[in-house]
Amino acid sequence: MNLCKNYGYKCLPLHKTLYLESNDYEVYNALCDIEGNNNKVLEIDDFSFPKTLEEFSGYEDLFVELENVISQIDLVIFNKKIDLPHFPNNKSISSKDYLVGLCNKGLQKRLTQNNISDTATYQQRLQFELDVIHNMGYDDYFLIVWEFIKYAKQSDILVGPGRGSAAGSLVAYCLGITEVDPIKYNLLFERFLNPQRISMPDIDTDFPDDKRDSVIAHVRDFYGKTHVCNISAYGTFQVKSSIRDLARVWKWDNELTSELVNIAMNKTYEEILEMFKGREDILKLFRIAKKLENIPRHISTHAAGIILSGEELKNIIPLQEGLNGLYQSQFEASDLEKIGLLKMDFLGIKNLTMINDMLNEIPQISKRQLYDLSLSDQKTYQILQKADTLGIFQLESQGIRQVLAKLKPVCFEDLVAVLALYRPGPMDNIDEFIQRNHGKPFEYLHPSLKPILASTYGIIIYQEQIMQIAQLFANYSLAEADLLRRAVSKKDEATLLIERNKFIERSVQNGYTLEVANQIYDYIDKFANYGFNRSHSVAYAMVSYQMAYLKANHFPIFMSNILNNVISSKETLRDYITYANHNGLKICKPNINISTNKFISTPNGVFIPLQVIFGVGEVFARQIIEERNKGLFLSFDDFKLRCQSFINSKHMEALIYSGALDLFSKTKKNMIDDKEAYQSIIDRHLDGIIEENTEFDEEHLTIMEEKYLGFNLEYSPFRYLVELRQKAKYKSLSNYKLNDIVFAYVKFKNLKIIKTKSFIIFREKYHFNTCSIINYISN
Repeated sequence: MNLCKNYGYKCLPLHKTLYLESNDYEVYNALCDIEGNNNKVLEIDDFSFPKTLEEFSGYEDLFVELENVISQIDLVIFNKKIDLPHFPNNKSISSKDYLVGLCNKGLQKRLTQNNISDTATYQQRLQFELDVIHNMGYDDYFLIVWEFIKYAKQSDILVGPGRGSAAGSLVAYCLGITEVDPIKYNLLFERFLNPQRISMPDIDTDFPDDKRDSVIAHVRDFYGKTHVCNISAYGTFQVKSSIRDLARVWKWDNELTSELVNIAMNKTYEEILEMFKGREDILKLFRIAKKLENIPRHISTHAAGIILSGEELKNIIPLQEGLNGLYQSQFEASDLEKIGLLKMDFLGIKNLTMINDMLNEIPQISKRQLYDLSLSDQKTYQILQKADTLGIFQLESQGIRQVLAKLKPVCFEDLVAVLALYRPGPMDNIDEFIQRNHGKPFEYLHPSLKPILASTYGIIIYQEQIMQIAQLFANYSLAEADLLRRAVSKKDEATLLIERNKFIERSVQNGYTLEVANQIYDYIDKFANYGFNRSHSVAYAMVSYQMAYLKANHFPIFMSNILNNVISSKETLRDYITYANHNGLKICKPNINISTNKFISTPNGVFIPLQVIFGVGEVFARQIIEERNKGLFLSFDDFKLRCQSFINSKHMEALIYSGALDLFSKTKKNMIDDKEAYQSIIDRHLDGIIEENTEFDEEHLTIMEEKYLGFNLEYSPFRYLVELRQKAKYKSLSNYKLNDIVFAYVKFKNLKIIKTKSFIIFREKYHFNTCSIINYISN
């Protein structure tokens, strides 16, 4: 105060605030512990938000000055909506005319390709969509998306068939943005863009995950670095991670920590408080973890979204350096969209990468022909009916495989329905849908529903069906029907009452009885939460079908690419290799003259990559391949001499026991004995070294192969099982019934002891310890 008086400064009241409530000091200190800083506070200090002005008693004049300062502030953040970027076409015509020209040309191409004669339906739909798009001011938006999709296709980058409601747009189909014919599949434009619900269009695009960045880089270069940026996202504290963080900095026991995490995941907060009465240390941990929940923890980059602006972004939002030569916004996505900036999602899909790699090995199917595949291929439906869908997009989980096995799909529509049904909520209808699909009699709630619900056997599965029912019964426009769909799904009581009255009144005006109108509305209300976006389901079913087709018709190439996808996971890799072998595909051990850095399909089988070998690694494998490119290795000695500058004893051992050097027709024992000696054959003869054709025993080879490959391929405890079964007349376990007592020959992949109460009783009763139990089981 004296300083301000002496120098004529204005003075304002300020209380240092670090947390909201006074008892939050322990949460603040816990954050300091987690972040490793020493700015902790004492309980007697009060850095909470002040509830009274007592501490400023006697300085009331400060608040008069504060009011004066506030009254002088005139701050408006984002007082105008940001205009959409203008697409820079070089035709000297408006964006509207350019879009119309592109769509008419694209429509003619689609009609010709698909031998469609009903041109009037398509032309009317196209004109309607173009009018809506123009009236809503989105001509440039569609041109922007068209341009970078065109770039991707011209750059031989595979583009997904579509995702979300955008697949319902004929304009998007004519521009090549999507590959799904919305009229053929009965998809609705109003589900995507509704003139009565003004919102930004949302065309999300899928690319192979290893090509996504190159498409974004093109957009950056096309519009300029200061017009394109990544989006910031905030990682937050969650209860599970907070418990682990706190236990770590407080040096708690790992076993206790895991137990507490498990409790947190399975009990309510109130149950936890009751459970640990009297344990203040544990209660404190849960109390702090609960307070930390959803507090921002760190800044990351939005997984898919980028911002595109006609105006330079540095004049609109704060930026920072981002990834891949892009700036990054310091605002998150929701704030950016509120001020009218255009957010576009570029998604990297691993399954598209796999499809792309498969097509590179299948010359008879180009990326363009991928969307011309027959949708009635019998081989494809055979594997779908058997639920043999390991590695297939959207169809790998155990649950959805059970649905496929029960349904036994026979057409593409069955696959579309499965993807829509296998979700929380709609799953309740799966069994009824399957029974009706297989012939169970059913009746429609009203005969008028048959054209809409015939393909789904009287069950509402898709959101679009709700819209069509509202259009049919109550003469809603599809735009109005979309508003009804959204209102019913949100379960807003006030809105629901308005919509019910409106629907019933219009249905009665349309000639239906009051009873029927109420029944139909209740039917819509019942299924609103279950309905799924059909446009999305059709588009993704297309990708699922394509992968199933490739698996059914090009199994070796399919499996080699699936194996490459799981190359970093030894356990999954082992399971997939077992699966491939069981399905008649030979998986070959590594071969120093054939193997590369990935699984490759050859007429002799699929060869394991060198980098899969434990102890080899990507760098060493690349050095071997570079040396081999100069000429194949002719012998064991030739290999040693040519690679001696970068090879060591551990590398040699890994290559020998993995089988990578078996092509040189030497035993593994001979090679191990000679792995250190970088001598020529002549040197060995001069030294009188004579090789003996001896080999390690089978058990040693089995152990070492599993050590270096992570699984057994050539050597295995089950290697002679078929012969043994025949000699001893052993039966398969599948021949026994429940409660039969059998002796079985087994191998454990791994063992995990879970210390439950019954385990402890068992251990104490029989005087076993953990080690002896494992040994007992293993032996």
